[in-house]
Amino acid sequence: MGGGHNGLVCANYLAKENMNVLVLERRYKVGGAAVSEEIFPGYTFSRASYLLSLLRGSIIEEIFPPNWREEMPIYARDMYSFTPMLNGEYMRLYFDKDKTYKEISKFSKKDAVNYPKYQ
Repeated sequence: MGGGHNGLVCANYLAKENMNVLVLERRYKVGGAAVSEEIFPGYTFSRASYLLSLLRGSIIEEIFPPNWREEMPIYARDMYSFTPMLNGEYMRLYFDKDKTYKEISKFSKKDAVNYPKYQ
């Protein structure tokens, strides 16, 4: 099985049943969608770890120790979306509505005005 987050969960359950488990991953790092990596020099992003919020609570309770949240580093962020474009530009969406308005305005004032309605 692969070393992505789903493969690691499966391996954990199999190992708990005293089965021999071999996890092989073709990438240089395990974790699948749970991995954070330096995508652009100096910028580390979650590849898709928001998907882990979809992980069943029962799996989290069964696999992780009770105090796992206490030992996990939490990083504050003020944006919830970063979209790089092929031309080198990018768009960031913030929790702060004024910052988001300013960012969308770089591309379209009309869209910036209408974004709150869209949401």
